Amino acid sequence: MGRKVVLIGLDGVPCSLLREYAQRGLMPRMAEMLREGQLRPIRSSIPEVSSVAWASFMTGLGAAQHGIFGFMELDPLSYEYVFPDFTWLKAPPFWQEADVEAVVFNLPQTYPARPLRGVMVSGFVALELQRAVYPPRLYPLLRQMGYRLDVQSHLAREQPEAFFKDLFLTLRHRLQALWHLFYHEPWQLFVAAITETDRLHHYFYRSALGGRHYWAFQELYGILDEFLGAMMEAALRQDAVLITCSDHGFCPIRAEVYLNHFLARRGLFSPNGSEGLRAMDGASRAFCLEPSRVCPPQGQVCPGQPGRGGV
Repeated sequence: MGRKVVLIGLDGVPCSLLREYAQRGLMPRMAEMLREGQLRPIRSSIPEVSSVAWASFMTGLGAAQHGIFGFMELDPLSYEYVFPDFTWLKAPPFWQEADVEAVVFNLPQTYPARPLRGVMVSGFVALELQRAVYPPRLYPLLRQMGYRLDVQSHLAREQPEAFFKDLFLTLRHRLQALWHLFYHEPWQLFVAAITETDRLHHYFYRSALGGRHYWAFQELYGILDEFLGAMMEAALRQDAVLITCSDHGFCPIRAEVYLNHFLARRGLFSPNGSEGLRAMDGASRAFCLEPSRVCPPQGQVCPGQPGRGGV
């Protein structure tokens, strides 16, 4: 208490990759930080997806306590898909519990932005910039900067070059806004997340150590290295503690298992029609909801999990 803290989240970045890039000379400032500090692997949340992990980061609790089990939920009555946003969080985030003046920037699972002692710019999944900003006075400034909520990920499969251009443009505007808040807003706690790493990994991680798109990793992690080095110096000038963390690691996909297909082959899941999960056949006993949560069909009792949340 009484000392400033800077927390930088690196979405989807495994510490093994940071070590590798430091050894290759791609991240010289990271190599310097490794000599002076510590880099350790940590266990992610269960399930190990961003929305759950960042909610656990904010609260220090598991999914059963903070109420976020994935990116999608089902309304228990209508079985319509529901997006569990920031209002679903059942426990206070630590900056609220500590009652400190804070800047919370681009942190996933914080949309829509809600009042706090300080500033919030919501991260993924944020839908409208105006609802992603608190206090409202910052909205015109961010618009003027050309701030973008997220990368246009749909470009990655069919127009990779357009995706890379959009990714670096989004990151440039994000860092511009981040530094503005760092220097122009009062804070004791500064929390910010870089999510462009996760976007690149989801589509091109096979090139992380070499290959056709390795240049994009070199460029992105070069920018990240410069940013972390500058943040380390800025934190020292503020006499602040600097901590970085990630929500989960990454690896190439070798095979995928579609549990609903598995359940269907076992005669436990029988989709019927095109109305989503409401159109399950009456003989269905179970279905899978992202990420790998096995749930009962509508009208059947889900032991131990009344109301919101999966099994």
